[in-house]
This record gives sequence, C-alpha cells and structure tokens, in this order.
Amino acid sequence: MYDNKCLEEEEVYKLWGNTTTTTLLTNNTVQLGPPSCPYVDYNDDIFQATVISQWDLVCEREHLQTLFVLAFTLGSVFSSIFGGDLSDRFGRKTVICVSALIMLPTTIASTFTTSFSLLLFLRFLFGATTGITYIAVYTLIVEVFPPQYRSVAQCSCLSYGFAIIAMGGVGYLLTAWRPLMLSFCVPAVLLIPPAFMMSRSPRWLVRRGRGREAAEVLRKAAKLNRVNSSQPILQSVLTKLGEVTETKQHEVVSQSGEVMECLRNPAMRTILLFTPCIGFSLQGLWLGTAFSANSFTSTNPQLYILCIGVSQTLGNGLAIALCRSVNRRVLLGVGFLLVAFLLLIILTVSQGLWGVRWCLVMASHVIVAACYETSVLYTVELMPTFFRSRGGCYVQLFYLIGEGFMTLLAYVLTKQVGWWSVNVTLGVLAVLGSLSVIPLPETRNRPLPETLHDITKRSAREKKIPEVC
Repeated sequence: MYDNKCLEEEEVYKLWGNTTTTTLLTNNTVQLGPPSCPYVDYNDDIFQATVISQWDLVCEREHLQTLFVLAFTLGSVFSSIFGGDLSDRFGRKTVICVSALIMLPTTIASTFTTSFSLLLFLRFLFGATTGITYIAVYTLIVEVFPPQYRSVAQCSCLSYGFAIIAMGGVGYLLTAWRPLMLSFCVPAVLLIPPAFMMSRSPRWLVRRGRGREAAEVLRKAAKLNRVNSSQPILQSVLTKLGEVTETKQHEVVSQSGEVMECLRNPAMRTILLFTPCIGFSLQGLWLGTAFSANSFTSTNPQLYILCIGVSQTLGNGLAIALCRSVNRRVLLGVGFLLVAFLLLIILTVSQGLWGVRWCLVMASHVIVAACYETSVLYTVELMPTFFRSRGGCYVQLFYLIGEGFMTLLAYVLTKQVGWWSVNVTLGVLAVLGSLSVIPLPETRNRPLPETLHDITKRSAREKKIPEVC
C-alpha cells in the first residue's frame, strides 16, 4: 500500500492511455524522478507530500531513506556519549535551557529547508538535544524530590504517552511533511518558559561547592511549600550549606579520573555492568512488541501510533501507581517475567484468533512501558550525584544499541526463520532483563547517594537487610 512505483514512459501510456506525460506531471499524477527512474507514481493514499517525494528518494537514492531515520538516532547516540558529561559539568538547568533554545530554531529550519543534507544535520541536532534534555530533566526532578515522593517524578513521563497520542491525531490532520514537522514547534515552545523558571539542583550546587546558592534554592522551596525556614533543623542545614565555599568548587572542578574511580569501586562496577543489560533488554522488548502491534495496524499508521500512545500512557500510569508501594527490583523482575510469559502464550494462540493475539501483544507492551519508566527512575537513583547524568546517558546508550539490535534481528529472523523466532528472542531478552535485576541494590524510599562512599555503604547495607516489598 505504501510502495512508490518507478515508471518508464511506456508504462505511463499503458496506465493513462492518451493522456500526455506533461498533463500527468502538471496535475501531479506522476512526478519526475532520478535518471534511472524517469517517472514516479508516488503513493498518496495517506500522506500527500513526504520527504521521499520531496527529494525523490527512490531507485538509486532509496538508501537515503535510511539516513533520514539514522540521523536522529546518531544524534541520540551523541547525546548518550557527551550529554551526561555536559549535565554533570555545567548543571542540569544550563543544559536544559541551551537545548530548549536550540530545539525551536532547529525545528523551524527543518520545516523550510530545501537541502536534504541540511535536513539530515538538523535531524541529528534535534536528536542530540532531545536525548540530552530527557536525561537532564529526569535527573533534576529526581534530585529535588524527597525519597517517599520520588516515584511522582514519573508523572513527567506521562507527557510522552500523551504526545504519541497527539501525534497520531496531528498526523491524521496534516498529510504533508512540512506542516507535520512544523507542529514539533509546539513542544519546543512549551519547554522554554519552565526551563528558565525552574531552580538549579541543590545537590549539584553543593557538589560544585556553591553551598550558598543551594541554601537559597531550599529557602525558596520552603517558602513555596509554606514551611518555616527558621525551624532549628532546617536552619542548621541551611547554615551548613552556606559554609560550602567556592574553594570546594575549585577542588571539584579540577578532579580527574572520576570514571576510573567508579570502575575501581566493586559496588559501582556492579551497577555499571547490570544496568546496561536492563536497558538493552527493555529497548529490545519495547521495539519488538511495537513491531508486533504494527502487524495488526500496518495499513493505518495513525491507528498504530494511537495504539502505541495509549499503551505507553497506561504503562506509565501503572509504573507511577506501583512504584510508590513496590520495590523497584521486584517490579522490574516480575514485569520481565510477565512479558516472557505473555510472549510464550502468543506462540500458542492460533493465527485465526487475531483479537486474542492483539490483546496479548498490547498487554505485553503496557508492561514493557511500565518497566521502561521504572528502569529510568531506578537507574538515576542508583548513580551518585557527581556521576548521575553521565550514568544515565551511559545506560541510554545501551537502550539505543538494543534498538538497533532488535531492528536488525527482527528483520533477519522474520525473513530467514519465521515470526515465531522473534517472540522467542524477545522472551530470552525478558529473562536476561529479569536476571540482571538480582545483583542490584534497592532504592525505593532510600536517600540518593552523593559519593562512591555512599554507594559502598548502601551495598553493604543491602547484604544485611532482607528484601521486602
């Protein structure tokens, strides 16, 4: 249904009789293509104008279609490699503000560019700023919430599900790629005011030796929450923060080898080894279940996006509800096993019972979405303050690797073996994810670690305290 047809002049005459090619070109029935494909009949059943038709990405230029998608992914990889260091070095707020200011002109330029090469660069830039902002925002939210309310930080992820649903509707209304691209300006504009209005992370400020600024942020928070800042305990904390001087900041900035220190710490090595396994497994499962959902809605992209958006929102809501009362490790471990069980059940259901199969696929996607958001929160909670953003971006890199792995493997397995082999692979990923949770410590209702010493103490305490929900 989505194929664009390359036509020779003889084929044009066969299809449209005596109608001249000039007339067909004038009314856009066919369009001029690259040298090897003189005329192209672009499919416009759903979208009237696409990037493919704009730059004739067919025949010998067909490989450029992949570059359009890959540009955003490469931007995300860039953010995973460098974004965490920028956030830990310059602050969460600074990174968010700069990214927000870059996103808006990037989106506008993408809408009106006439150069495909420039469009690829802008897609790369948009992917980089999006990835950097995601980790920085999540880190900032987690760092300012008290332990008992930290799971509320996941409410910010509900916007992701709502955005997917909204894009399904926008894609239905806007059938040309330029107006659709321009619609991305809306979230970019909405991001700018709160980015500049929010306060810096007090934890990051203390880590950088800016204790007075951290104390001022806490005074402002106390005032907004109608807490008397003159209370003895709070006043004592604010006084101690004010004593953290700029001298400490110089010492922190001049530190080197923080990554090597993390690698030398046994407890931190465990975290850096197993959190990527969780991320790799989850992204593969998310993409795999999304591919399975697409098999039921492949003729209607808007319906497919709507289904994914609804399941993502339900999964996020489920994660918010459960994270307040269930330990992160239990939630992730059980979630992975439930997904593996559902994927096994799907293999036993007859192809004719498509309704049952669809429900099982969507249920597994909801659980994966819940585990996904829980894992992001869990990863940020596991990392010490000085390494928190870098640790989050490090794990995010393995999410992207899992995405590429699953995309390639699903294509190969479907062609060479059969659809059932994809489900088996997803089941193995689910079991791998469940096993990866076991060596990690619990973080629910626990204080965030500031240093590697805190990481070591938490690990020692976990070995003495039995796990309870």
